[in-house]
Amino acid sequence: LHEGGITTWAKLADASVESIQALLNAAGPAYAIHNPSTWPQQSAMARDGKFAELRAWQAELDGGK
Repeated sequence: LHEGGITTWAKLADASVESIQALLNAAGPAYAIHNPSTWPQQSAMARDGKFAELRAWQAELDGGK
């Protein structure tokens, strides 16, 4: 993600799922297996300091999905 310019929670929050997946795919099979469908929303929560809510949501997610 850093090589793609995503270096902060704010940048990840603003990124589209499609652009994140493209970066993961380009990084190779070890990264392409990840599903970033909730990453922008999770990053927005981190950016906004909503860590308790983020942890609660992550506990409900199945491997970040």
